[in-house]
Amino acid sequence: MRNIIYTLSLSLLLSGCIVFDKKSTAVTFHQFNIPTVAPTKDSPTIFIPRVQVPAAVRRPTLVISDSSGKTVIDDSQRWVYSLDRAMSDVIGHHLTQITGLPYSTQAPSEKHLVLLVEVLQFGVNDNATILQINYHVETSTGETLTQGQGIWRGKRAQSAKEFVDLQSNNLSAASAEISQALLPILSKLSQ
Repeated sequence: MRNIIYTLSLSLLLSGCIVFDKKSTAVTFHQFNIPTVAPTKDSPTIFIPRVQVPAAVRRPTLVISDSSGKTVIDDSQRWVYSLDRAMSDVIGHHLTQITGLPYSTQAPSEKHLVLLVEVLQFGVNDNATILQINYHVETSTGETLTQGQGIWRGKRAQSAKEFVDLQSNNLSAASAEISQALLPILSKLSQ
């Protein structure tokens, strides 16, 4: 009898802690705008390992940081897949669209080019949505072929969706610049 009273009392106390009518916040998943393209050339493959991104934005939730160090994290705004892998894919698709070359996020066994990308800024300031990167192109044996850096700006994002769209545009512009650095290398390789 004592066990029944104890169990009944405990269940009545705990039932007040659980709220069944509260609605959870809907989660919105984001991904960059990626062109759908197929390679028109066979080689060389451009190997793009995971892009190095700042630790503050390396998480499943979409993080918008500004130049003052203020960070906005909304748990209901998430990436479809990891930001470092998503950036590799976006750059790869754009390079395929511009150069016709295939890309891979896994190291190919045959000779290939390697594109290393490091993101220095990925956020907003008072007037712009900013992407700043360093890139480095090398052979599969580690010989440096070219390197560069750039900063791209779009208008200041007012929402998570707008931030993703503006950074998609910035990544497209960055990829176009990287492809221009690749063109002299590709013409030497084809000779």
